Amino acid sequence: MPPPGRRVLVVDDNAGNRELVRSVLEAVGVVVAEAVDGEDGVAAARATAYDAILMDLRMPRLDGVAAALRIRAESGPSAKAPIIAFSADVRAGPLDPVFDGATPKPLTVMSLLSTLVEALEPPEPVTT
Repeated sequence: MPPPGRRVLVVDDNAGNRELVRSVLEAVGVVVAEAVDGEDGVAAARATAYDAILMDLRMPRLDGVAAALRIRAESGPSAKAPIIAFSADVRAGPLDPVFDGATPKPLTVMSLLSTLVEALEPPEPVTT
């Protein structure tokens, strides 16, 4: 389980998807904020520090890849947060390197939680 109190931004143009993610994550103690598209996601990440960002790939105004690239480029408080692709498209091919993980739609609770936990874990130190 993700540690309680972690802050996650859910960026998805589908209200039902946002509500489902919110209900799953809040049930395990995660604090959830929502953005309705890529532009709003970039603005939210610019304004607040999140521990992780769950990003839909297909959205109006600004798609998920472009939004993730802008979040990284703007050096805001969430620029270094793990960004997880959240889309049916993650099954179709290689993931853009801007993302730190992926969870497919349709969503399963286990996939969401395990992907989030993996993204939130600190990287293993490199030993030589």
